[in-house]
Amino acid sequence: MMKKLISMVSLLLLLPLTACTLQAKSTSHVKYIQNGVVAQAYGTSPVKIVRYKIGNESGSVTTKNGSYKINLPTKTNRQSVTIKTNNLTFRRSIQSKTAIGEYDQFRSIYNKLVFMNALKSGNQNYQKLPSKVSGLHKVLIDKSSLVKLNVQGNQLMSTTVVINSAALKNKTRQQQILTKIGMLSVAMGANESQVADKLQNALLNQGSSSFISNGVRFKLGYTLNSIYIYASHQ
Repeated sequence: MMKKLISMVSLLLLLPLTACTLQAKSTSHVKYIQNGVVAQAYGTSPVKIVRYKIGNESGSVTTKNGSYKINLPTKTNRQSVTIKTNNLTFRRSIQSKTAIGEYDQFRSIYNKLVFMNALKSGNQNYQKLPSKVSGLHKVLIDKSSLVKLNVQGNQLMSTTVVINSAALKNKTRQQQILTKIGMLSVAMGANESQVADKLQNALLNQGSSSFISNGVRFKLGYTLNSIYIYASHQ
């Protein structure tokens, strides 16, 4: 009987220690990636599922090797994200960011450029931007590239052109990609010639590059098969 009591007491003593150990392994931080327009809440957790809530939206992510990452689009107003891991709750602030401009104006300029390009060259390959976009959205998708937009309440927060690296080996597809980037640059208010020169030099040297044109910041990133061109307000 005495041995059983000793065993039970030992187990009870271990429980708070285990809880403390789990708590100690739970952490939460925030950094900004993709040219500063995406907030990434990250940390460690001993549990498999980490849940979060930002505004009226809720979600969850799965931990990998005890770590988690939550990517959240930035807005023009400051946000607060609540993260629950194990029995702990973290509250982190997401900084506000300045928008590039209004999406409606951006869309109108880009679509006019597509129309004018078709009249001038007879090239009907370029798609038009949709009338409405909300949140993170993929548009202008073809075999060579696609464009990711972050639009919050008609405010264009960022654009990301994702290029298939293999497409640059074909001169025709390369020219189509550069034309698309040129039209996007003009629609954002950047200088088309300046952007083209900077990007061509960076792509030729496969180097990391960041530059500003008329208040729009561009940054290049690379993976094994893709090239990323991020654009946001400076």
